[in-house]
Amino acid sequence: WPRANAGELTHPRKSASDAHRVYTNQVSPSAALSSSKLSKRCAASSASASAPASALALVDFNARFADEYVVRKKIGVGQQGTVYLCEDAETGTTRAMKETHIGVFGANAKRREAYCEIELLSQMRHPNVVRMVKAYQTSAEVQVVMEHAGRDTLLTYLVALDDAEGMTEEEKMNIKYELIRQLVDAVAHVHSRDVVFRDLKHENVMVTSDDDLRNAQIKLVDFGRAASLRREDRLNNQPPLGTSLFQAPEVEERREYGQAADMWAVGVFVYFLVTGQMPFEHTVAGLYKVLRGEYEPMEESINKHARDLVAKLLVLD
Repeated sequence: WPRANAGELTHPRKSASDAHRVYTNQVSPSAALSSSKLSKRCAASSASASAPASALALVDFNARFADEYVVRKKIGVGQQGTVYLCEDAETGTTRAMKETHIGVFGANAKRREAYCEIELLSQMRHPNVVRMVKAYQTSAEVQVVMEHAGRDTLLTYLVALDDAEGMTEEEKMNIKYELIRQLVDAVAHVHSRDVVFRDLKHENVMVTSDDDLRNAQIKLVDFGRAASLRREDRLNNQPPLGTSLFQAPEVEERREYGQAADMWAVGVFVYFLVTGQMPFEHTVAGLYKVLRGEYEPMEESINKHARDLVAKLLVLD
């Protein structure tokens, strides 16, 4: 665990950039990247609006996905679309493609959501955030090609890591600390682009590693629920979008919230990575604990910097 001045993280819940600075005791390389101004913000409060004009400019309407890529298999299905493993027909490079059905007329919320995801993804330039390669549109679908982020979610990787032989417990814990650093750095980059992610969970954090599980690297994926939001701004009266296991109290209560809501989820991840347990249960009682900011205290044997970071993130904002 890197040495840090834990006193820099004080109530209320701090931003990703603050957490990253305290965690690493140095400026993140991503902090030097200025935040690009979106030509038309993908604000969560106007889902009925048409697609942002700037996002339309990112779509290649003169090409067909099927002419440039070969689909290998379906690898995921969600409310916002279907994800396929595909291969570049010319180079053989493995990619992932998310296909969102927008309807033949395309004048609905699905269309706008798909184009907002394209616009927000296009702003990301970070090794721990999935990169968009190209986007297409058919008469009824929007297809977004991205780099392939691997086959393991954070949860499946951690299960394999805990079961791995030939590695000491200290080595395993150091890998988990490194994953925390990468996650905080990724969220800091997203926030620096004036974006709130809103759906941090195990399934949206992918991991690649060597065959022996070393040199692990995370990728933050799925910007389908992200929204354009500056650090000082807030969203109002928005329904919870993710699972209550990771949602901040202000989100669950439909109060106004901002980028700090993502940092609650980061606190949940830190707690899980260092203890192997979730701080909250997916039950009614667990939801009440979230609303009160109550969780089982971490054991004294846990690194004090990890305990302090969790205490500064899992606080009512």
